[in-house]
Amino acid sequence: MAEGGWESGCNADDGPRADPGQRTCRKARGAELRSPWGRRTGMSSWAPSSTAAALCWEGMDAGLLTNIAAANAARAAGDAAGGDSGRDLERRHQCSCRLAVYGTLAPGAANHAQVAACHGIWQPGEVPGHRGVRRYPVFRFDARAPMVPVQVLQSDDLPGHWAALDAFEGDEYRRILVPVRMAGSWQVANLYEAVAAVP
Repeated sequence: MAEGGWESGCNADDGPRADPGQRTCRKARGAELRSPWGRRTGMSSWAPSSTAAALCWEGMDAGLLTNIAAANAARAAGDAAGGDSGRDLERRHQCSCRLAVYGTLAPGAANHAQVAACHGIWQPGEVPGHRGVRRYPVFRFDARAPMVPVQVLQSDDLPGHWAALDAFEGDEYRRILVPVRMAGSWQVANLYEAVAAVP
């Protein structure tokens, strides 16, 4: 991404810029988004690299949204690893061992038994997006939306349970990667996003 494109996403009043290699800014900016298939998506879960510069938060590396969007596009095209971007995110964030939940998989909720065999730690976090309820809670990642509280499971057991969890969630949800703010820093986690728009 060109540095000029990054600068257009931040105002001079954002304060002193961090190391140029880190490329962070403190204010989110709206921008038209396109899905990996080229369709306009408005408030979408996909933030392609051409607009990722405009969608940033304090402390987030500028390339993180770009890599997440590319990995999610590769997953949607059938590459379970998320292509080169997914492999890079895995090396840097171990995201295959992290699941962000916003509904019935959370501790004490109705379907927690689906993840109970995954031994690990739960921590609070937040993900930008839209949460709603149909028969069950639903969520759509949206880089420009308000933050939604989630519970994040960190477990080395998760990679062995993804197939069963994917089957349990069914066709109404897809597993995507999302940025998660936890204890003031940004991580990457899997999250089951509703396929249909949130009401």
